[in-house]
Amino acid sequence: MNDRLPQLQKQIIDFGNSVEFKELDAYYSQPSIFNALGVSRHENTHSNFIAWLLDPSSNHGLGDMPLRKFLEALSLACTLPHSRGKMPQDLIGAITAGDYKLSRVTVEREKVIKDGGRVDIYFEGTITFDRKEYPLKLAIENKVKSSEHDSQTKRYLEALRPSRLSPDIFLGIFLTPLSNREYELLRAPECDSKDFIQLNYQYLAGYVIEPCRDCLEEGSVKRYLTEYLLALGLPETRQTKGDFIMAISKEERALLARFWDKHKDLLTAVILSINEYVPLDDEESEVVAEAAKALEAAAQRNLTRYSWEHYTGGGT
Repeated sequence: MNDRLPQLQKQIIDFGNSVEFKELDAYYSQPSIFNALGVSRHENTHSNFIAWLLDPSSNHGLGDMPLRKFLEALSLACTLPHSRGKMPQDLIGAITAGDYKLSRVTVEREKVIKDGGRVDIYFEGTITFDRKEYPLKLAIENKVKSSEHDSQTKRYLEALRPSRLSPDIFLGIFLTPLSNREYELLRAPECDSKDFIQLNYQYLAGYVIEPCRDCLEEGSVKRYLTEYLLALGLPETRQTKGDFIMAISKEERALLARFWDKHKDLLTAVILSINEYVPLDDEESEVVAEAAKALEAAAQRNLTRYSWEHYTGGGT
């Protein structure tokens, strides 16, 4: 008899009875209007929601807080290799310090530009910092499942970027659902125009949606933001490869961390052996194989801990 079987049996029973499993199951079982309507991966749905949230005149009662948080997220994106230098440094300083004012902001969905293209979300307004007013324009190209086509970002930049002599500030944003690991390792934006700032949905969730949600009292708007975060994080297995998860909330991260810590031995055993014993289609098999490869690589890393003393200038 395999000596490992009793241990696995106990792990499986413990898995089903564990608090961590029940917490995670309850989280993923929550109702979300986005999932109920089958629109959790529809690009227009996300663009509509983002435009509503970032519009200071919307009925969410948050004023310009979401837009200010969005500018903070953009300034952070501009510290990463792929978007460094794409926002004026004095503007980054003003945004970081919160020492600026927004006024006359208007938001437009599907803005038509001169060549007939349509910008997903377009903002115009005025930003005041360092005692000067500047016309501000933001153009967001949102990609949930598809990639850019017809050099959209280059055409938008050509149509909307101000002349060199103009005081206008134009920021092009390419929004995608890359994981933070992939996003922060990018060397250049994935869109045709390398002058665009790339932003991912995880930054949008962590730096915009969660801070806005956390400042709200219980009510419909807080529930909307909570349900939107849930829709971003729920695995969508009916979609094409790469579209399973768009972003996860801090609550979900904490649940997943506890779940993994408690059951990592069992989960690892399942992932490493499932391809051998369970009939999977080619796409599922490829995903499982990649996960198994990553787990094996992690298990082979040298995790030995060392301590040392350093002596300098007569001190330790």
